[in-house]
Amino acid sequence: MRTFRSGSIAVAVLAATLVAADGARADEKDVCASGSEDAQRLIKQGKLLEARARLLVCTRAVCPAVIKQDCDGWLSTLDATTPSLVIAARDEAGRDLLDLRVTLDGAAVDSLNGRAIPVNPGVHKLQFEASGKTPSEQQVVVHEGERARPVTVTLASVARAPAPAVAPVRAPAERSTSPFVYVLGTLAGASLVNFAVFEIKAATEASHLRSTCAPRCHPADVDRVSTDTVIANVSLALGVAFAGGAVAVWYFGRKGPSSAPALAVETGPGRIGLRGTF
Repeated sequence: MRTFRSGSIAVAVLAATLVAADGARADEKDVCASGSEDAQRLIKQGKLLEARARLLVCTRAVCPAVIKQDCDGWLSTLDATTPSLVIAARDEAGRDLLDLRVTLDGAAVDSLNGRAIPVNPGVHKLQFEASGKTPSEQQVVVHEGERARPVTVTLASVARAPAPAVAPVRAPAERSTSPFVYVLGTLAGASLVNFAVFEIKAATEASHLRSTCAPRCHPADVDRVSTDTVIANVSLALGVAFAGGAVAVWYFGRKGPSSAPALAVETGPGRIGLRGTF
């Protein structure tokens, strides 16, 4: 009786063990199949790194031979086509920066081990930082099958604030003589020459009339002497005025453009003169 009971218990334990093993094998089969399906979907989406993690699940020895064989083939192809970057940074002299800090799409990566960093195909954002250097940012488009692509940047030293500029002391510029000085001087000289000519002419003719016909000289001769005298007097007045204007323009012109007088010669019927602002 005892022998029969012991045998029954052993059979029951063996049966339970076999059932549990079958259940475990069934669960592993589901996990392997799920890994294979997920990997195929991720590959189509271009998420090669995530697909590789799922392929490692279905390439285990516990997976069914058919599933494992497919996953092994996909894994080999994936390893050959997954792109990678080799990241480095240097200073202006071409020296490697050993305190470099790099983030790839916002996640810190180790760029100082010299190894290629696997990435998914597509656009990626790299940020570089180092002590005493101006941070740099770079975007790269990585293509499938582009392995060990070098990405090297040069980080410039942080620019220091320039020293305040000292304005140079300039000697006061010599002011040029206004052209009005020469114009007025020329007019003054011409007027004084005209005065001398007519004054001499009037004096000569007056002396001749006094010695020949005075006091009964012809009125036309007397008028001619009077006209020459008037012209001489007007020329003298204009000569003095023009000379004074030239001196005034020269003097005020030395004080700057704002204080320089503006002069103009005015002519009209029976008159000639100067107009200016001082």
